[in-house]
Amino acid sequence: MQFQLLRILLLLTICSLPSLVNAGSGAQGISDFAVAFDDTTGESTIYVTDEVSHAIYKIDGAHADLHAPKETLLGELKPFFSSPELSAPTGIAYFNGKLLVCDKSADAVFEIDTTTKSSACYSKRVSLRNRSE
Repeated sequence: MQFQLLRILLLLTICSLPSLVNAGSGAQGISDFAVAFDDTTGESTIYVTDEVSHAIYKIDGAHADLHAPKETLLGELKPFFSSPELSAPTGIAYFNGKLLVCDKSADAVFEIDTTTKSSACYSKRVSLRNRSE
């Protein structure tokens, strides 16, 4: 329940942000996000894809509080991962210590280990044309 609440609060906050155009470095917009919840501490890490700056950012120690929802500013996002292979990260999911990140430019899905930050191309789109042509 707390995980779903955190996701809804974060989504509402993100959707209410005005469109952002930053001249400097750092997060410039949000394409998608994933929440990694730690049952033992009650805290979450939020991972955010930014197609504009070609990177993944994160916020540590996020809490869901019904009585005092907190707006998160893009300046609070900390750089987590960037790579020349990851040119337009758009979708993201978290499972078992790994991020699955869709890149629409590469037509690929990358797997990123959240501890070691090592990445691998998990899936790449291939042509389904008949090879006998």
